[in-house]
Amino acid sequence: MQVKSLIVDIETENSIFYEKIENPTLQDVLQSVDRLNGKDITMLNLLCKEENHLLCVGGGKEDYILFITFDNENFDSLCDESKSSSKEKELIIGGQLGEYPENLCNSKPEVIKAITYFFETGKPNPALSWIKE
Repeated sequence: MQVKSLIVDIETENSIFYEKIENPTLQDVLQSVDRLNGKDITMLNLLCKEENHLLCVGGGKEDYILFITFDNENFDSLCDESKSSSKEKELIIGGQLGEYPENLCNSKPEVIKAITYFFETGKPNPALSWIKE
């Protein structure tokens, strides 16, 4: 599996524009994760050469939502099993404020593990916890 593009959503006062990097390196991706700030840079997508293969990360600063799909119908969401699924947190993702279950709000180190494994293998990291949706 090969990542063909990295797309970062950047919100300005009046609109959202998309910064695209073709054939990104893992370093490009990790630098983009560092840019996620939970305010105006709140989402990145990794698109793969295989049609419909996608990793999406949203949020920033302390809490990140991450999911992977291979068909745009079924999703594997990174999960923090130490957190409650009944409590919710507000996050801005893709320029929109939403409420997300706390157990889907992950730390940056866990997100980096998930991204690195996906970038290298094209699969969810089996050492991490996932919820199928």
